[in-house]
Amino acid sequence: MEIVYATYHVEIGEPPFFVALDHDRRTVVISIRGTLSLQDIITDLNAEAEFLPTNPPQENWLGHKGMIEAALYIRRKLAEEKILERAFSSHPHKGTQNYSLVLVGHSLGAGTATILAILLREVYNDLVCYAFSPPGGLLSLPAVEYTKQFTTSVILGKDVVPRLGLHQMEALRFDLMEAIKKSREPKWKTIATSFCCCSDAISNSELDDTDTLGDDGSLSGEKELSTHPESSSIALTVHQPLYPPGKIIHIVRNHLHDRK
Repeated sequence: MEIVYATYHVEIGEPPFFVALDHDRRTVVISIRGTLSLQDIITDLNAEAEFLPTNPPQENWLGHKGMIEAALYIRRKLAEEKILERAFSSHPHKGTQNYSLVLVGHSLGAGTATILAILLREVYNDLVCYAFSPPGGLLSLPAVEYTKQFTTSVILGKDVVPRLGLHQMEALRFDLMEAIKKSREPKWKTIATSFCCCSDAISNSELDDTDTLGDDGSLSGEKELSTHPESSSIALTVHQPLYPPGKIIHIVRNHLHDRK
């Protein structure tokens, strides 16, 4: 492995990355770091859907806004400093001009690498991308279908990152609200028992004078906590569903039973 370029600079929408030559596999590798800093976390949280800046534009191709910004930043650095040109022309006697292009990343880096691969494929149409634990809220389905041609995602076990996105979080919130609304248990008890370290501390002595426990254990009085707000009083947004990219390899641990 030969390092051609490396930067440790990190800002919001600007993750560290390096470019290297793998002479054994005859590839130029762009590797993008995953979430590590506070700036990376802010990039992750910028998860609204935005149109991918492809040329020509593609209808319904949407992506994670923060990672689109990160991919555009890296593409700009590659162009301004002619990094890929330097890599492919570095060793003509070894045939580097004929090397293939590989992009790889983990987590934030995986999402950024995938979107960067979509953008660079306009020039390097034989590139491939390996996304390790990519975010679940990365691309719209039409874009996902396109990335299956050149992207392989690797997901380990029950990793939450490839299952997480704004749409999924909203669905979880809705399901929780519906479950609490339909529950016959008082809401204060449901919430209190969620914290095992505090649930035993809930007692009549901790209630205000205006609050009393009924025969069914429900709370009554001026500060009734079991009342569920009407759905119309809660601002519920619906974000565009986004999904992990490419073809997915899901690695799970198989616990074999002891054989007699």
